[in-house]
Amino acid sequence: MWTRKLAHQSPQWKAATYALVIDLSRAVTVNAGKLGAHRLQAGTYIYAGGARRGFNARVARHLSKKKRLHWHVDYLLASKYATVIKVWAFSADISECDIISILKVGQNITAPIKSFGASDCRNRCPAHLLRSSRSVVGVLKKLGGKLYDIY
Repeated sequence: MWTRKLAHQSPQWKAATYALVIDLSRAVTVNAGKLGAHRLQAGTYIYAGGARRGFNARVARHLSKKKRLHWHVDYLLASKYATVIKVWAFSADISECDIISILKVGQNITAPIKSFGASDCRNRCPAHLLRSSRSVVGVLKKLGGKLYDIY
């Protein structure tokens, strides 16, 4: 669990930006609040988020299966087939949109649900949830930050 195993190693920033690397072991239908129901295929997903305060608590919340569904990503992470396998933490100088723009939607990366996690985005990101058919670790290294494996 994040709060026990990694909180002492994690950045003690009050504010931080993060990327969750999510393994979806089976295809699922996600009812993402006002975005409605969408089918997501099995695979690797990257969710870019930010915590203006309480970074450790936010990540612990994302890793918990028992929570009130509030953010779009909560609806995905509520599935028993969705597992956060990595958390990449960045200083608040890096924005969620920086993460999305460096990953570049293209041949190997798609935005499966338009506006997912980006309903308040001012930079016109297609979504803050991307699906990738390749490793994104090398690309995210360009932004710096620290990678945490979750088991």
